[in-house]
Amino acid sequence: MEEIINEDELGMEAPIPEPEHIETVLEGMADSLNVAGTESLTNAQIYLGSVLATNGYIRKNQVGQEGFMSKVGDGFKAAIAYVKKIFTNIWDFFFKRDAPKLTEEVKDELKKAEEVIKVVESGGSSEKETTEALTNMRKVVQALTHEPDVNKAALDQILKEADEAMKGDQAKKKAAVLMIGRELPKLNKRSASAFKKRVDDIVRILTVTDKTVGIIIEKGEGSDASVADKGLASSMKSSRSELTSVLEKFKKASGDATPANLKDCYTHVRQTLEETQRAYKGLDGEKANIKSQIAKLESDQSDHAKTAVKELKSLLSSIAALVQVSKELLASSKQLLKTGNKAFGY
Repeated sequence: MEEIINEDELGMEAPIPEPEHIETVLEGMADSLNVAGTESLTNAQIYLGSVLATNGYIRKNQVGQEGFMSKVGDGFKAAIAYVKKIFTNIWDFFFKRDAPKLTEEVKDELKKAEEVIKVVESGGSSEKETTEALTNMRKVVQALTHEPDVNKAALDQILKEADEAMKGDQAKKKAAVLMIGRELPKLNKRSASAFKKRVDDIVRILTVTDKTVGIIIEKGEGSDASVADKGLASSMKSSRSELTSVLEKFKKASGDATPANLKDCYTHVRQTLEETQRAYKGLDGEKANIKSQIAKLESDQSDHAKTAVKELKSLLSSIAALVQVSKELLASSKQLLKTGNKAFGY
């Protein structure tokens, strides 16, 4: 059962929904295992029918037909197709589409940010690099002179020294870069405020991530946990420990856009990337479990189907919650790096 979705199903719309939506859909499927007609439709079944009609899996006039939502009805078969699409979209998010793309973008931005800090701290390793750094930082200083509530005298002095250095040799330019790198963070309140906001964003998202992973682990350690839930919890444990460590580091990070603080935060971002990627690998181990449960639903064996619906409800809702925090965490990491670069005009 390597391919579980046909070409027609791939054309249907089923974006990755909220965990609560997935749970209600699966509740509707569970209720459909025990019903023969529409007279006993539950709220979850009615919700499921509406979802299927809205997403084009069934016609609206089909929902009220006799036996439509039973386990042998068209509604139940459509629900299986819908769950397949959710599953495919979740795995595409983590392994083919959003997460890989965002991760590479963050890595590229991280490389650039680390190179900028290296130049700011060293003054540049070549005249071209030094001249570019001096030009970029001078633009930031020039822009700050138009901001309210700034030390204009200090900014004017920096501009004067930068202009003199631009006329000099490499040594003078390098000295000017080092000087501005030290002084600019003290004067650039706008940059400091923007960077602090980004650090606070990361702290907030990592806190939510920690809570989300904690719920998954707690579920997997429950007395009635399925084998699949136990496996997911086990794969999340080591990543949670490291992500919690990163969270504590970000909590202690200063909001100042000084080279030293920026460099520390970039190190924390790198650790975050490493641990989220390790968590994704742990998720990949659940792919076979989910395919197996879907196959049981398609085989229409009542006892197996009941177990399959229960496990799918738990697994898919848990992983959908990870989709939400993962996307936000990667996007915020990228923005933090961009904000750090802007502090020095890059």
